[in-house]
Amino acid sequence: MIHPVNNKLLVLIGQSGVGKSYVRDILVSYAPHRFLKTSDITTRAPRSTDIIGDYIYVCREEFQNLVNEDELIEHRMYDSEYYGQKRSTYLTEDKIIVGLKEAKGAIEIKKLTSRDVIIILLLPPSINTLSRRNETRPELFSPRHPRCWENFNFAEYFAAADKIIINDKIEDTINQILLETV
Repeated sequence: MIHPVNNKLLVLIGQSGVGKSYVRDILVSYAPHRFLKTSDITTRAPRSTDIIGDYIYVCREEFQNLVNEDELIEHRMYDSEYYGQKRSTYLTEDKIIVGLKEAKGAIEIKKLTSRDVIIILLLPPSINTLSRRNETRPELFSPRHPRCWENFNFAEYFAAADKIIINDKIEDTINQILLETV
């Protein structure tokens, strides 16, 4: 079922360590009157590198209750855990909502809203840079680890993206995003 929401949406996608959270947090702190951060609801356990407020942690039963009560605008399984966004998050009409998703979640959000959705794929300037950024994140393993960069589904992410930005210098990345959201 299509559920229209009343917000302009900016969705940042990309591999772990590319800087999605950092870029989002800079945008929100730079222009809090213009941007609002969303928090995914997830069944996964908190990681040592998680920032307070990035996720709302729930058990699987509670997540299923949210699905059954149609409280989530979208939800999906990723890396054997559930993730979703509360519908109520999207009721703020005066700010651009900034969310972090994987490609399928971004596409689903775009299908479920009648508002403008801008999906930006952030890429690292090099694989070495991505590996260096992830050195402090030992819990990232399996397909999420930069050693498995070759497993990253470029086609899916490129197809989902409205804009691709190389996240090398944060000032340049922020300026490009600001131009896209005017």
